[in-house]
Amino acid sequence: MPTSPDQTLTPPTAAPDAALPAAFIEVEPDTPLALPHIAIGPEWRPAMERFVELVPDMGPILKLNYGRPRADRVPEGADPADPFLPFVGKPETCTMHVRPEAIPDAGVRRELLHFAQALHAYDLPGDLDGAIVTQSMIGPAGGYGMKHLFAFLRAAMVDLGGGERLAAHVIETHGAGHDEIFPPHTDMWVTTMLLNVFNVQPAGQGVSTMVRMDDAWPAIAASGIPDEGLAQMRRAVDDAGVCDLYMQFNAWLYDDRPWSDDIAWTLSDLCLAHEMQPGQGYLVDDRKWLHGRLGLVWPERYTLEDKQNRLYRLGYDTKTSVEHAAARAADWERHGYFPQDCVGDEGLMA
Repeated sequence: MPTSPDQTLTPPTAAPDAALPAAFIEVEPDTPLALPHIAIGPEWRPAMERFVELVPDMGPILKLNYGRPRADRVPEGADPADPFLPFVGKPETCTMHVRPEAIPDAGVRRELLHFAQALHAYDLPGDLDGAIVTQSMIGPAGGYGMKHLFAFLRAAMVDLGGGERLAAHVIETHGAGHDEIFPPHTDMWVTTMLLNVFNVQPAGQGVSTMVRMDDAWPAIAASGIPDEGLAQMRRAVDDAGVCDLYMQFNAWLYDDRPWSDDIAWTLSDLCLAHEMQPGQGYLVDDRKWLHGRLGLVWPERYTLEDKQNRLYRLGYDTKTSVEHAAARAADWERHGYFPQDCVGDEGLMA
């Protein structure tokens, strides 16, 4: 369902995928991490830079539910079918959203809709399931133009994916820092790909950590989690992409279990670690990587707005991941299977 009447990507807005430059290109590494490094294709940068200049004319970012709210969460008198219902519910179920028609320059709007199309078509090269994103800051760090850009991409990717839960731009739930680690986890949203780009980074704080799921499983299996829990975690990885299964995976690790502290540090020790600078980040298959950070203590000079804009997160689906999810859902239907506590477009978990 399009997120606005003017957003549907039909000619002349749409273009054949093969005619578009790649969303990302491989570049020389500028971090010590032994992963491919990618950057936004140079053809897209002029339109993005112009987009940032236009941000003051776009109005505020909308803050919305990224899925259909349950009936008891719909504001009185509101139409539950309205995709622009005001945000109601838990903070982790909100998304930032900029409608394409908010961009006052038609040429910039067209170019960025084409970029969203290229991003939707982009698969990491070869058999890769993760890469370091670099050189991606558009405009000055701390200027928050990237916040609008990610919110716009959220709106465009929803339309391209064909479902309102197929993209989410969530930032504010990760604003407040504390001196404890944020242990390696997987978001397990309906979306498969996770793009994190950092914007405000206090020196020496919040070092990013990431480890491949395959490298983490031996430690997870040896942590004391019972066989029932391990089976549920593995099933959650398989079922994610059709359902939102964050708790079904991560609660077995960190929900006040006897092993929670030990496994948090064990997994953190397995991780690649790097203090991301503004414009750096990562693009990963969220089913195949755990990600987190070390302790984060904000010096007094940083404002609440700085904290809320430390990083920008876009969860989204590609053509490939949408096809995989559709095939999995069709298989479920054939076998009469529906995961317990599955969260789809019909509503949010209690």
